[in-house]
Amino acid sequence: MDNETFARRLVKGKIAETIFEQMFRETKNFTILGFGYEKVIPELVQQGYRENDKTLEIIKRNQKYSKLKFPFLREKPEQSEGKGLNRPTLSVKTRLGIDQPIISNWIPTLLNQPINFLTIHGRTLKQAYAGQADWQQIQKVVNLAKSTGIKIFGNGDIQNRQQGEKYCQKYGVDGVLIGRAAGGNPWAFNNHLATPQEKFSAMLLHAQMFETVFPHRCFDSLRKHFLLYTSDFPHAKSLRMKLVRLNSVKELLSLEKEFIG
Repeated sequence: MDNETFARRLVKGKIAETIFEQMFRETKNFTILGFGYEKVIPELVQQGYRENDKTLEIIKRNQKYSKLKFPFLREKPEQSEGKGLNRPTLSVKTRLGIDQPIISNWIPTLLNQPINFLTIHGRTLKQAYAGQADWQQIQKVVNLAKSTGIKIFGNGDIQNRQQGEKYCQKYGVDGVLIGRAAGGNPWAFNNHLATPQEKFSAMLLHAQMFETVFPHRCFDSLRKHFLLYTSDFPHAKSLRMKLVRLNSVKELLSLEKEFIG
């Protein structure tokens, strides 16, 4: 597979941080690019890369990557695009910018593409998940998107459906994404406060499904999710110590009495 095909497949309908493993195989390093930003070099330097870094030299020599050129990122899409074609729905998810919001420059470029949905996470790449999501910036995106027909979803610090509905009204978004708050708490989508028994039943179902789908895999990747079910349990240190050592549904069942309390 050539590099361009590889990169196109990585996009898969959203603008995001993407690791170009194949591109940088020569250096044995992995470099995270702000995917979709036209001028990659300054952002990489700003993130702490040296200007004479060998990785940057590779980018500079490969113009297909130093200035990303994908069909849906042209400044002026061809007028014939989408007409008479069975074009799939295209959804884009992005952040406010690299280390500071660049809504006024970045969002109009996206809105000029043949996309159907645009989701904005109210943090910069540099913030990761630190601090609070800036919903004022998300509201600016809503205002920029008026009359485009593109649905705008907000993302960041939504704890439950009730808050999501409130933010839809307050900031004018068409919908919200609930992410981390749903970890160990699928009831976030219907505003239900689960009992310990309900949490254990959900965790058991989670574990049973995991064993069914991955019968030969250990529980390593599942243990972090078990801990999320106990995130609001007071004095649960001993229980959590046992959860991180679980290796089977049978072992989980043995903890039911302690879990329910």
